[in-house]
Amino acid sequence: MKKLISVTIIIVLLLIASYAIKNYITREEYAIKVNNFAMTEQEFEDYFNEVNIYGTGKEAKKKVLENLISKKLILQEAEKRGLYKSEEFLKRLQGYYEQLLFNEIVGIKSQEVGSKVKVSDREVKERYSVMKEKGLVDEPLEECYSRVKWQVFREKQTEDFHNWAEKLEESAEIKIDREAILK
Repeated sequence: MKKLISVTIIIVLLLIASYAIKNYITREEYAIKVNNFAMTEQEFEDYFNEVNIYGTGKEAKKKVLENLISKKLILQEAEKRGLYKSEEFLKRLQGYYEQLLFNEIVGIKSQEVGSKVKVSDREVKERYSVMKEKGLVDEPLEECYSRVKWQVFREKQTEDFHNWAEKLEESAEIKIDREAILK
């Protein structure tokens, strides 16, 4: 009987020790903890650099920290209330997601197209002549050269972008019930 109690005590002590060691080893280091939200010192530094509008120094960090805590508490309350599950929230989230994704691809494609578009001196001179004939410019070419070149560049970039979008449409499978849509 004594042997069984001793073995049981040893097992319990080993379990407690292993739990304590596991928690010590896997314990996350954090500089900020607000309920179930935790942030390391480096994460806070990154966040501070991203959102800081208060300047530098301890006072600026205190203000950012106070705002972060308030924001996290309010967001946690919204989560407790299940607001993220509402149909209205999900529709708005879908809209934001689509807009962000759209902006990302447009930005990427604009850079790709922009890096390929070249404007020659001849094109600038031709555009300048047309603008001069229409009375859109009255200054010498040397004074408005960069503005005219930029205009030609943007038009070529826009044209290339539209061509890309048309190719996407041509390669897509699009079905429309025009009677249902246009009634």
